[in-house]
Amino acid sequence: MRPATGGGPPRYQEIMAAISEDISSGRVAVGARLPTELELCARHGAGRHTVREAVRGLVEAGMVERRPRVGARVISAEPIGGYRWLPASAGDIAANVNATWIVRGRGTVVNGRRGHRPAPGLRCRRPLVPLRRAPHPARPPPPGGGVLQ
Repeated sequence: MRPATGGGPPRYQEIMAAISEDISSGRVAVGARLPTELELCARHGAGRHTVREAVRGLVEAGMVERRPRVGARVISAEPIGGYRWLPASAGDIAANVNATWIVRGRGTVVNGRRGHRPAPGLRCRRPLVPLRRAPHPARPPPPGGGVLQ
């Protein structure tokens, strides 16, 4: 246990570093499940909320995957770096906003204003035309050709 005087990093960061070291060194293999929260509490002498925060930090680092009623599973031996965009000026932010298209279901594209369509030649993640459903092999196509509405 850590002395009550404090002065170091938060307890959850110490536990996160210890679990990360176990994963990196191979004591806990990639694909294996982490011990339960209660087992980690007993091992590190900490409360459940502290251990839960440490595991959440490992999830955010991309080392662990957590699933309800299954547990936490190791998915990477090293932290996975995330994407972080650092604009140099307000012009960079404006250019990024103007170049970003928000795609809604059924092919409706908006860019800050309702119904704004992209310029000809620009690509979107979904087509701007109505989608057609593929007919089921055992059934004939529905009336109207299967156009989504």
